[in-house]
Amino acid sequence: AASLTVVAQHADRIARIVRNLQAFARPDARERHAVELAEIVAGAREIAGRGLAPLRLAVDVPPRGLAVSVDRWQVERVLANLLGNAAEACGGQGT
Repeated sequence: AASLTVVAQHADRIARIVRNLQAFARPDARERHAVELAEIVAGAREIAGRGLAPLRLAVDVPPRGLAVSVDRWQVERVLANLLGNAAEACGGQGT
């Protein structure tokens, strides 16, 4: 039963990856807005949440002055995925 649970979790993860790849391959007409980079990074940290513990994330982004024109939700997801991958690669140790 535990093996089936693991297989199901991996299948869900693969399905998410495929959906994300499809979304990037066929970008829709989402609106882009000027957003401060610091806000996007903060949102990505929030999305990544518990997956970063017990790591300490040091962010060096000025709170203002680095506005980018993007689909905020999509960029936050990308950064959150990168943060999660980095935390996994660190094995729970590091900054």
